Amino acid sequence: MKTATIRDLRNHFAELSNWIENGETIQLTKRGVAYAQIRPVKPLKDKFKFPNFSLRAKGIAKGTVIDLDGILKLNQGRF
Repeated sequence: MKTATIRDLRNHFAELSNWIENGETIQLTKRGVAYAQIRPVKPLKDKFKFPNFSLRAKGIAKGTVIDLDGILKLNQGRF
């Protein structure tokens, strides 16, 4: 658990927000006394990583450029 002051929350909110996004619980203090806790609502799953569509297309096409007719040929029988 990380600790921050109310002033830190006001002046460095982006940094504290990153802590929360990474699953950390933050204990806020006011005049040196524990005041509140901020924690993520639910555990975060791994962030979704988009596939690299251009590499996937190159793999399908074996490095060649595909025109519209080529795409239609690739999609035949899929629908």
